[in-house]
Amino acid sequence: MGLRKLNVGRPAFSHRATAQEDDVICVTGSWSFLGSWIVKLLLQHGYRVKSTIPHSQEDIRLLRSLPQAAMKLELADVDLLDYGSLSDLFVGCTGVFHVPAPNYDINGTHDYPVEIIDNEVRGVLNVVEACANTSSVRKLVLTSCLSSVLWDRQYYSSGVVLDERNWSDLDFCRKEKMWAAVSKTQAERAAWALARDRGLDLVVMNPAVVAGPKHVRACMSSSMLDQSGIFALVHVDDLAAAHVLAFEAEQAAGRYICFEKLLSKSDILEAAREMYPNHPIDKRLESFNPCVLSNDKLKHLGMNFGQGILEVEA
Repeated sequence: MGLRKLNVGRPAFSHRATAQEDDVICVTGSWSFLGSWIVKLLLQHGYRVKSTIPHSQEDIRLLRSLPQAAMKLELADVDLLDYGSLSDLFVGCTGVFHVPAPNYDINGTHDYPVEIIDNEVRGVLNVVEACANTSSVRKLVLTSCLSSVLWDRQYYSSGVVLDERNWSDLDFCRKEKMWAAVSKTQAERAAWALARDRGLDLVVMNPAVVAGPKHVRACMSSSMLDQSGIFALVHVDDLAAAHVLAFEAEQAAGRYICFEKLLSKSDILEAAREMYPNHPIDKRLESFNPCVLSNDKLKHLGMNFGQGILEVEA
């Protein structure tokens, strides 16, 4: 069995708003892998784009080679902890995409990573506040994570269906030292509280493990495989399209779980044995009962997965 990336095919959604000539979108955050794909798609849709994503030199060359990029792409630097710089950046923007990195590497550390988590929450709150106080901004699309949905021990009985109404239990996450889940859950809850208080139109994307070019095997680390009864994948091209759909669809509201492929228990065990042949399979991985994860809400919004399909093959 292996994972393979098929050819990019049909459009991810068939109906969308048309970008106006003066529509400017700002993309902020630290997740360059996803952020670069979102910037690319926005340019292809005709938007003018300001990006503060820390793009690699290879990504910058690719983005600048796109049609209209010379006229419509602006690369900028911003400190997410500096509210004033964000406020200045968002002037004239009709939408903002905030794309923080997953921070999986902080999981399992003995001590609570106060600075990392506090900085993520502060950065998200600054983005929300700056958007709310900028009259031109009509919507903020925030990238959260599936880890803000999954982690509650009561969910893990066979047949439970998880959807956007579910939230991770922070006490459980702290006990298990799943600091990335703590960070994402705290940041997303804080964003929702402030956005509602300020009357800001906020939409949150909760993606599964993100795969794509050069990221197919890397995304399936052993630490991810042995932590959960769910293993779901989404191609980065589909995830970028889901973000743009969430901005363009007037009816988009709330949270959206985003995944294309939900692996079965046998799929996960076989993948783990293939990728880590010299390591014993964790007993927790052999004994879990997978939950059922729903992406129906995103599909009902108009999302058609298949930009870059990931399939499990024998």
